[in-house]
Amino acid sequence: MKSRIIFWLGLISLILCVLSSSISLVIWFRPIYWLSIDWFQLDQISGLSQSTLWHNYNLLMNYLTFPTIQTLNLPDFVMSEAGRFHFYEVKYLFLIAQSIFILSLPLAICFVRWVRHHQLFQRLLFGIRIFLGSILILGTLIALDFDRAFVTFHHLLFNNDAWIFDVRTDPIILVLPETFFMLEAFLVLLVLIISFSTIWLWAKYQLYLKQLSVNEK
Repeated sequence: MKSRIIFWLGLISLILCVLSSSISLVIWFRPIYWLSIDWFQLDQISGLSQSTLWHNYNLLMNYLTFPTIQTLNLPDFVMSEAGRFHFYEVKYLFLIAQSIFILSLPLAICFVRWVRHHQLFQRLLFGIRIFLGSILILGTLIALDFDRAFVTFHHLLFNNDAWIFDVRTDPIILVLPETFFMLEAFLVLLVLIISFSTIWLWAKYQLYLKQLSVNEK
């Protein structure tokens, strides 16, 4: 009973670690926006140069990801109080994701070592299989109707309508289109699938070595 509790708590820490690191990795992978400027023609839509958009995006991401930066200042975009408040809420969520990664990483490492020490690879494979299946189902639902997923996501995370930007008061929404967020969402799903597939393959290989050792005896 104690072993099962430790296993499931450890698995939760591993899932949280991989989930938060996947989100953080995509958030910190800023070149995707530079590519998006060209892909989605954001310079033509906004009337601003690529370098100007890149500069403002970096200022925005610095605000969202660094706890020491408390003021959002985008020199080429006016912003309403509701818009500023929404970005403040997003900053809070980003910092939570980064904090979860930092806190869960040592727990996840200890869990993997514990699994290896106790040879619980079969149990780990079962847990990873469930989560991988959930990711694939979620990815399929998002792909089928991203608009609905996008709205549902915001309703789940925010208890207000500040995320619904008016282009007249918050023109930054022109250069942060839904297609950009769709791209980032699928990147997070891709990183999750790769990460958990890697863990699954590692556990499968360890199980193979264990079986090989038993057969040799």
